[in-house]
Amino acid sequence: MIGAILTLGYDASKKKCVGSWIGSPMTTLFVYEGELDAKGETLPLNCTVPGWNDPTKTMPYQDIHEMRKDGTRLMRSQALGPDGKWMQFMSATYRRVT
Repeated sequence: MIGAILTLGYDASKKKCVGSWIGSPMTTLFVYEGELDAKGETLPLNCTVPGWNDPTKTMPYQDIHEMRKDGTRLMRSQALGPDGKWMQFMSATYRRVT
């Protein structure tokens, strides 16, 4: 069985949003830090993770959460490639069930 847990919160001492993510297929706990944009709609969470091609090296990684006015939340995951460009590799849309 594959499972994952995402935690998000606010660290008052850092004045930043913080979080963590762990998934059963992963060997690393991702520890995030970021700031909500001025409109309160987009939260980029940054962390450093083991490199995809060489796990002895690290690479910058981001999960970006967008809170939309219709109540949905979009999450995009991206990693910084060796060429210095962000490569998006995953997205998910969350909707409340009423």
